[in-house]
Amino acid sequence: MKLPLISKLRTKDKSGVKAGSALSESNKGLVLLVILLLAAMLATFVIYTMTAIQDAHDKEYLGLLSEQRVLSQRISKFGGQANKGSPATFDDLRKHRDEFAHNLQLLRNGDPDTGMDPSENMEVAEKLNEVVSNWTDYDKSARVIIDARGVVISLREIVRMINENSAQLLAVTDEVATLMAVN
Repeated sequence: MKLPLISKLRTKDKSGVKAGSALSESNKGLVLLVILLLAAMLATFVIYTMTAIQDAHDKEYLGLLSEQRVLSQRISKFGGQANKGSPATFDDLRKHRDEFAHNLQLLRNGDPDTGMDPSENMEVAEKLNEVVSNWTDYDKSARVIIDARGVVISLREIVRMINENSAQLLAVTDEVATLMAVN
């Protein structure tokens, strides 16, 4: 028993051309379709990978920006408390100031560890330069507070001693005033 397809492939027609030539042409078309399908799948994978990487970088940008908001509030809070002479707040102020400066550098220059590039959007770059300008002045103020730690803590201690002794000083002053009024 002869199989129909195999017999066609092996037989030649009267012109000497194999009868399966038409099938070869369709195989070429099929191979081309498979190659195009594989190329499309590869392109889809590359685009998906690039999109996933960009999405991760966008999340990193947003995370840094959110953290900057929190850090700026903490710097303000601990700066005020440090001005009142609370010793523990100076370390917190320094820590948050350093984190803010580090994150600002990452936003401006990118993060080589994660592959995050600096923003290429001109509007974002302008706003970031505005933040950097404001941060420069703010950072100077924070550094003054941090550098004045010893003086501020000493003044706090002096004020505490004055407050503790003011009641006693007031009592003695009243006695002197009473004695002077009697004499």
